[in-house]
Amino acid sequence: MRNYITRFLGLAILVAALGCSKQDMANTPCDFKITIDEVRATKIKFTITPDNDYATYVYGIIPDAEPMNTWTDKELMDWQLKWMEDTYTYYEQVEELVGTFSDFFCYHGQRQNKDLRLTPDSDYYLLVYQIDPEKRIPIGSLYRRAFRTKHIETQDITFKIQCQGDYIRIVPSNPGSEWFWEYETDERIRKVYGDNYTFFYAILDMYDEYDFLDNLVCHGDEEWVFSRDDPSIMEDTEYTLAISGCAEGEINSEVYYASFFIRNGEVVFDEHQSDIPIEHLLQ
Repeated sequence: MRNYITRFLGLAILVAALGCSKQDMANTPCDFKITIDEVRATKIKFTITPDNDYATYVYGIIPDAEPMNTWTDKELMDWQLKWMEDTYTYYEQVEELVGTFSDFFCYHGQRQNKDLRLTPDSDYYLLVYQIDPEKRIPIGSLYRRAFRTKHIETQDITFKIQCQGDYIRIVPSNPGSEWFWEYETDERIRKVYGDNYTFFYAILDMYDEYDFLDNLVCHGDEEWVFSRDDPSIMEDTEYTLAISGCAEGEINSEVYYASFFIRNGEVVFDEHQSDIPIEHLLQ
């Protein structure tokens, strides 16, 4: 019995020591390697590799301008952490999203990430630093990597939507241009993407990533019948439709939005919540 207790106590001490060791490693300043894997006009793909897999870290991308050129590293890290805290508080309290601060912003070990909402022909910095996730304070140094987005030819294009029953026709101002559209429920946009802009960029990037975008890019007018083309469409559910010009898998024009729902088999647009002109066709 005494031998059993001795072994149990020894195991408990060992487990506690390992726990303390991991905690010490997590709070020990580490070094980071930042690898730029791909830079395009509106997005970047990169890999962050810490030399300590127990370390908790965050990253951010900011333009090469104020405050980048005037603030100290400490001021930059504190400013970005404050933005993360405010963003997390908003989505937790207003949007009622479930998850911890770490779930939203923190990483461990090597990770490949991407940012999809950059401006073409612009200089940026990718910032990476270790934090204490409980106290939400920086640990160690700020690591940065400069990069510049590529050029893309933009287009001045607008759209109008013609509708009748559950039929719509999207008409671009320039019939020879390439453009892309998609729609999703407002609830899913809010819970998965956070906002309309992020949703549209993420969807376009997903199709581009899987080499499927060419099948969805439109030229000229596009016709759609919801009961025929999307049997999963739900009645009395709010949707957002997004449209923009595109080239080489990237957005190259202003993004336009329209709000709609289906009721009694007919599409109904909320013209007060849409920045696309809606034209109702005669029966």
